[in-house]
Amino acid sequence: MDKTLRQKVSSNSIFRQLVVNSLIISIIPIALGAAIIFRIFSGMSREIARSSYEQLATQYMFDLEEKISQADVRLNHLSVDSVIIDGLTGADKVNPIVAGTNITDELTKILQLNSGISYHNCMVYSLVDSVPVYGRYAASIKEAEREGWYREDRLKDGERFYYTIVKDNSTIFSVVREIRDIDAVNLKSNVIGYIKLDLNAKNFFKTGNRRGDEGTMFEVLVVGRDNVPAYATGELSEELTKLVLSGNVEPQTFVEVDDKLLYVTGLDSIDCKIALVFDNKAYSTRRRKVFFPVALTFLLLIVAIVLLSYFFAKQFSKRVNILVDKIKRVKHGNFDETEPIGGNDEIAELDNAFLDMQKELNHLIDKNYIQTLINKEYELKNLQLQINPHFLYNTLESISSLSAVSGNFEICEICEKLGEVFRYSLGRNYGNYVSLAQEIKHIQNYVYIQKIRFGDKFEVYYNIPEKLMNCQILRFILQPIVENAIIHGIIPKNKEGNIEISATRSDSNLIITVEDDGVGMTKEKENELKEYIHKESTLAGDDPGSIGVRNVHKRIELTCGPNYGIEIKTMQNKGSRFEIWLPYIERGNKL
Repeated sequence: MDKTLRQKVSSNSIFRQLVVNSLIISIIPIALGAAIIFRIFSGMSREIARSSYEQLATQYMFDLEEKISQADVRLNHLSVDSVIIDGLTGADKVNPIVAGTNITDELTKILQLNSGISYHNCMVYSLVDSVPVYGRYAASIKEAEREGWYREDRLKDGERFYYTIVKDNSTIFSVVREIRDIDAVNLKSNVIGYIKLDLNAKNFFKTGNRRGDEGTMFEVLVVGRDNVPAYATGELSEELTKLVLSGNVEPQTFVEVDDKLLYVTGLDSIDCKIALVFDNKAYSTRRRKVFFPVALTFLLLIVAIVLLSYFFAKQFSKRVNILVDKIKRVKHGNFDETEPIGGNDEIAELDNAFLDMQKELNHLIDKNYIQTLINKEYELKNLQLQINPHFLYNTLESISSLSAVSGNFEICEICEKLGEVFRYSLGRNYGNYVSLAQEIKHIQNYVYIQKIRFGDKFEVYYNIPEKLMNCQILRFILQPIVENAIIHGIIPKNKEGNIEISATRSDSNLIITVEDDGVGMTKEKENELKEYIHKESTLAGDDPGSIGVRNVHKRIELTCGPNYGIEIKTMQNKGSRFEIWLPYIERGNKL
């Protein structure tokens, strides 16, 4: 194959189609596989990250419980401390200031023993009005009534409760417990006061520098029993805060919000809700580590498929285009035999079949060429025997001239009308479309000849507006209808009849009506005629007598469309009405 043909092959569309289709068929399953693999590894990374976060959350909550337990231990010690009880009951027999000082010194000494928890403040409130106590960390219950934490119903509910306040731009988390004086003799105890231990929320809920795997940190949001944020270790987004307060997050479950991971749990011992917000960068890092090798593998597979598709398509399209080139040469008349493509596949079979067809075509062309020469010679001989239409016109003119010499001008008129009818019928100097005026002129000539034949048996009236005379209609469609009206409608009648030809326009339609007052038809005959003219085809001997009407209907239907044709309305002994529906076409326009 020469260089030009090779260039044509390499640029042919079949080559591109093979490459593109191969890529599409191959890439789809590879892409699905890559997506599935990435999804599996991504899910594994997500579970690993969440498992790590869950361990951090569990350890953090355990630490909080430990802090609360230590605070309870401190309160238990303080609530039964003899120095504090003696100061509240007056057992020391000292003045209120000394009693308050003793209580303050005792609290300071005991609180210093606990180095694991930083306390903000501690206060003892006396309920014994007869024994007043005054000190830095001691006061009457009346002093507590002026503070925000105090509510009488809280004090009646149990031995202790927790609450939070905001003081000096810091959140205070407080624990309140009763102080009872136990009467061992009578086996009873009396509430003689309350001890309130204030913990700084910043120290209590701090996460320190706690980090999970790969440097993951978390922030803390504490929500109190009244569903109001009590404390936060950092700046949290408004969206996260609203989500926690909404209560729509299931406990001990993770919720992804942007690049954050939310974990909500509760601290039952102090009746509050705690939300831990993790930075999800570890998960994103693992996803990237999974994505890059999967994407690289995918790209390598694509490159391999492209190369394989290219070489396969090049070899395949090369052989196909050789066959296409052979077909094109035959199409342009070059029937010279060419070398077979070779091989044992379908393309080779097509090429062998094409070569056989090419040989057969050469044989048929030679045979038909000789036969054509014989037929041409035969046609030339037959043309010598044909009658030229001019011979017929010249004969009619000769008859007309002889009649004029003899003074028989009626024959002259008939010859003239007949000549015009022949010219119109044979189509010389006319196209497929004529004006309505030309068609009416032909009908007038035809009616003139028929009146010579049948005498005054009928009259024809024309009711056509002048503005419709220039409409374009199919040539030679009125004569068969008028002939049908004369032969089958008027002539069988025992008296004279009338035929009216009219035309009207309805929107984009032209309606030509041929109506007679002849014998008409029965309903059965009318239905038979309608069925006949609308038949797709007819058999010999299946003609009800109006083949001309059927031919006109079929010409209109085939030329103008199925919405046009002939409609028949008739009544026995009342006459018939034939409506010819045509598209309205003005002169100079075409259908």
